[in-house]
Amino acid sequence: MDKKSASPSILKNMGYSSIAQALGRLMRFFMASAALKFYGEAAWGQVAFGLTVVSFASFFLDMGISTLASVEKPADSTWDRIFFVCLGWIRLAVAMLGVVLAWFILPYIGFEGVRVLCIYLIFLIVRPFSLDWLFQRKGYSGLIPIIQAVRQGVILAMVLAKWLPTIESLVVVDLVTEGLAALATWWVGPRRHFSLHLPQREEWPAIRNMYHLASPLFLGSTLILIHQNMDIIVIRFILGLKDVGIYDYSARFVQFAFIVGAGLSVPLRRQLANLGEDGVKVAQGLLRASHKVLGIVSAAFLLFAVYGAPIIFRILVRAESIADALQITRVLSIFLVFSFLSIPLSEWLITRQSKIQYLKLAGLAAVVNLSLNLSLVPWLGVWGAAVAKVGSELAILSFLLTLSNVNIRRETLRLGLGQMVHAPAIIWVLSGHEISWEFGVIHVLAFIGVTYRLGYYQRADLRLLRSY
Repeated sequence: MDKKSASPSILKNMGYSSIAQALGRLMRFFMASAALKFYGEAAWGQVAFGLTVVSFASFFLDMGISTLASVEKPADSTWDRIFFVCLGWIRLAVAMLGVVLAWFILPYIGFEGVRVLCIYLIFLIVRPFSLDWLFQRKGYSGLIPIIQAVRQGVILAMVLAKWLPTIESLVVVDLVTEGLAALATWWVGPRRHFSLHLPQREEWPAIRNMYHLASPLFLGSTLILIHQNMDIIVIRFILGLKDVGIYDYSARFVQFAFIVGAGLSVPLRRQLANLGEDGVKVAQGLLRASHKVLGIVSAAFLLFAVYGAPIIFRILVRAESIADALQITRVLSIFLVFSFLSIPLSEWLITRQSKIQYLKLAGLAAVVNLSLNLSLVPWLGVWGAAVAKVGSELAILSFLLTLSNVNIRRETLRLGLGQMVHAPAIIWVLSGHEISWEFGVIHVLAFIGVTYRLGYYQRADLRLLRSY
């Protein structure tokens, strides 16, 4: 029998999370714009590289537990307590040991940006106190982005006021505000859900079992992380920090649209996990409705990347970096289309407990992305990494379609074909040509017409997302 969660609906949760994340990332984007102006592309590249290293380290400390927390049932205080021990006390102890060792070793290596990296490693000690996994588990994933939006606003104000004379001072403030944000989540989170005492002897069998359950998700998440962030690492060591700064800045532009996918994925995963074995028909409806919502968002961003991004970049980006930033943004807009087709299918795969298939998917994404980055970045330069991102996401989508049943596969392909209307405009601008406003009007009208014929604008889809 199908079960609806008592938490906010998919549509409402997606709305809360997307709006909050949009505010936070908008402020982060403007902060990056100011940092490029004040400190230069190479300085911002140090920040991007440091955060990427911390992301990898955080996943290894996480061991897949936070992903398990978002789908494992029941969401009661006993399970919450075990998750807290794994994601709080144990991760804190390992992080402290790792950071101390890194602070002794990294200064002797002496590469550019090592001071920024050492400061950012302290994030690993702060993040165990952040309870984003708890809010996701309880179905209120929009609260953490609201706290982060306030944090980003404070940093942006300080950068614009020129209170932070060096990139190192900006990173220190970033770290301090992250700690304050973690304390804020503690104030509204753990007191009402579980005790905070250290792990007890009788809890260790359950803790060991938790790590056993999470091990496939840990391996899969690590491989997905390689797919998502290896481009920064490759650019750093092949091209340099300046190109890292340009690429990361352009990618942040794309993240404005991607937050809708991120805002939908967690509540969709929770509701799919609550459906019983007889809930296939409802799941197919949720996947179809999610594809339509995400398809409209990705198309809107792609249109903006073609016609609006040049205006924005002329205002915010240094003249010598505009061409690269524009090409990266437009290529990544294609990645967004494929990614938004993949997100609902991947959430379905996770909730069906298809661990072997999930590992195959993650391995495929990592291998394709790393191979394309190593081959394309030396040849095409910084936007070769964006091309690699598109190629690996297309491989992911193709693999997910092979795992889907006939109805889901046919519906996904049918809705995806509607995005092909963008192909002429994308090919034209990527070849270095300007595009007229008359062609832009025809482009927009053609997309509206095609998607209308494909049933993108049916109220029943919104009602379905609102009811679950």
